[in-house]
Amino acid sequence: MIYGSSQGSINVTLTRWDATMNMRMVVATANKTLTGMAMSWANFTIPFVYSDFQAPDSCIIVLKASGSNPTNQDYLWVDNLAFTGSVAGINEQLLFSEISLYPNPTVENFTLNVNSKEAQSITYELINLDGKIQFSASTDIKEGQNSFSIPTMGLPKGNYIVRIISGSNTQTLPVVIQ
Repeated sequence: MIYGSSQGSINVTLTRWDATMNMRMVVATANKTLTGMAMSWANFTIPFVYSDFQAPDSCIIVLKASGSNPTNQDYLWVDNLAFTGSVAGINEQLLFSEISLYPNPTVENFTLNVNSKEAQSITYELINLDGKIQFSASTDIKEGQNSFSIPTMGLPKGNYIVRIISGSNTQTLPVVIQ
């Protein structure tokens, strides 16, 4: 129920603990403005945008009765909150015997090493935790060791995800830019 003109919203973040980085990594986010719900119950769905295809272990839900122009007496009732669906691609196996990156943390750039079991095409992306691609490149790789330099100069400090895609398979690695 909105008393003024500002609509409420729901923001959901799925995360997982990364013991190697000793920090929580964002797996997916979902956001929805709750329009047209004054004085009524309404079912709704929110699609998630995945930035990491590992299984999440935690969920953070932020419910807001008002948006950018809150007014007194705005309120939000929530009942029967539920999640359904599945995360595609979690258990798929890549054709890589090893993937690594260094230096991590990094300042100006880092090197992505891909040791492949066979020749194939890959796309590698640097993604911020909002799910926005900051860098993307596609290339053919050969069997054995392959190295690629990824620039980070000018990007804000923080945590990022490197996503390596080959066909329908995806693998992710965390990287920190200082």
